[in-house]
Amino acid sequence: LNGRRLPLRQVTADMGRAVGGVDFKRIPRLLADRIAVSPPFYSQRNFGSSTLDWCNLAAGRLDLYLHGGQMLWDYAAGSLILREAGGQMCTLAHDDYDDEDVWCRSVIAALHPTVFTNWRKWVRQNSSPDVG
Repeated sequence: LNGRRLPLRQVTADMGRAVGGVDFKRIPRLLADRIAVSPPFYSQRNFGSSTLDWCNLAAGRLDLYLHGGQMLWDYAAGSLILREAGGQMCTLAHDDYDDEDVWCRSVIAALHPTVFTNWRKWVRQNSSPDVG
């Protein structure tokens, strides 16, 4: 902010203690049901704006994030801010976030590298009907 990095709270490395941001409307129904019934994180928040969700993740107000499809104007600034804060991201289908269509992208993201790895694994495993 104003030429200085955002001061971050101590982020958790434990996904079970994480605060998540999930857009339930745009993720596959099976995945949404599994998150609603048995979330792998502690608590969930929605702020109503994709861009604000990205910024809240970068600022440490959220620990992990999931969205099934954002338009370019929803993710462009926020994903850059998260990268600058040291966060990691991928899509539902690709490990490289930039491999997805530029106009509409899903996102799996987290601020802490361990939480990111565990969250990505959990989301992808629970997107399959063979799990459960």
